[in-house]
Amino acid sequence: NRTSWRAGVPIGRPMLDWPAERALDICQQFNCAFESDPSNVDRRFERIRLRQFMTYEPTYSTMLCQLGGAARQILATLDQTLLDILNNDVHLDAAGYARLPDYRTGTKRDNATCLAVLPDIAWHRAMGRLLHQVGGQAYAPGYDALCRLRDRMHGGLTSTLSGCIVTPSGASDYVVVRELGRVVQELGINTGEDVVFAGCWRITSRVAGSVLAFGHTKLAQTPSQASLPPEWNDIQHIVRQAIPVIQSLDGEVFYPQIKTCNKKHV
Repeated sequence: NRTSWRAGVPIGRPMLDWPAERALDICQQFNCAFESDPSNVDRRFERIRLRQFMTYEPTYSTMLCQLGGAARQILATLDQTLLDILNNDVHLDAAGYARLPDYRTGTKRDNATCLAVLPDIAWHRAMGRLLHQVGGQAYAPGYDALCRLRDRMHGGLTSTLSGCIVTPSGASDYVVVRELGRVVQELGINTGEDVVFAGCWRITSRVAGSVLAFGHTKLAQTPSQASLPPEWNDIQHIVRQAIPVIQSLDGEVFYPQIKTCNKKHV
């Protein structure tokens, strides 16, 4: 099986076991242009030196492929377990943020499948996936950054990582929300169009206009209770700022991520 999943998106890799010569032959048969990656022969990289060393003993390659296949099976099983844990321990809200109920140390029973007490390799993989899903970044954060994040969460501190803010909420919860950032992201949208905003929000609009984070609108600077949806009071301030809204061509503001609110808000 050469299909993996990232943030709910299947990624197929059917050519993973092909030798380079086979891919080259197919390109030549169909007269397809191709490029050779010069890093594949650059001995400054450890992976290249290892590959060249292994060519001296052909059985290394077979053994390594077997080891890689076993590792893939282990990771696939681990990912399924982590998916179950995330479904139980993480609440993903339609407004685009994640809540980790009772995450803080000492507030949950000693259970080996709780997110807060997972071993490092499992915790890093789970949190990396969650940060990728909320923040919309192309890649998950590195090992050292995730180690620092876990230490800070253990101490009840706020962190920013991979386009997200991870901050305590209430007595024992944590929330993960996309970081607003200093650069305004604005995306044009047509009536009935389906778009992905900031790499993590799927938006469908009933009107033409532009999509941007609420914190980047003029309304966010001088909000009045009459201009905001009634559900707004139930959402933390830090979460509100990153929620995408649609600003119509005549200046009206709509809140597509707040599903229980069907009327427009100016």
